[in-house]
Amino acid sequence: MDPYQITLHSWGKVASVYQDYFMDLDLYNDTYDAFCQAVYKPGARIFEIGCGPGNITRYVLANTLVDSGIFRYLRHPLYASLLYLAWGILLKNPTPELWIVALLVSGFLYLTARADEKECKAFFGQAYSDYMTRSKMFVPFVF
Repeated sequence: MDPYQITLHSWGKVASVYQDYFMDLDLYNDTYDAFCQAVYKPGARIFEIGCGPGNITRYVLANTLVDSGIFRYLRHPLYASLLYLAWGILLKNPTPELWIVALLVSGFLYLTARADEKECKAFFGQAYSDYMTRSKMFVPFVF
């Protein structure tokens, strides 16, 4: 076997064992919450440096409303990109079939975004409602 493949395989096994032991650290969630409350500042950024797997950053991001960067303007940038793609394909080649596809894609993405927003309102409360008034769903400054 190729030495490169042996090394890759060995690291893969070690990484898998490491992940099993250290990635789900619910034991520390209260500490993470206390940390986030202690450094609370709108738009604050935390840079995690260390040799760990990034579980602190993962926890903080999963429990933080992100409203900076593209999210300052759009609540659903990934869905927006899929809408732009569907309508771009239609505009490049307007056929009856592509009209149907673009309309279906638009409808499903809109319904999915509304369902996401319902979950976000339940999780983040008034903070998400305020965010909805400052940002648009799919098209910056428009919709």
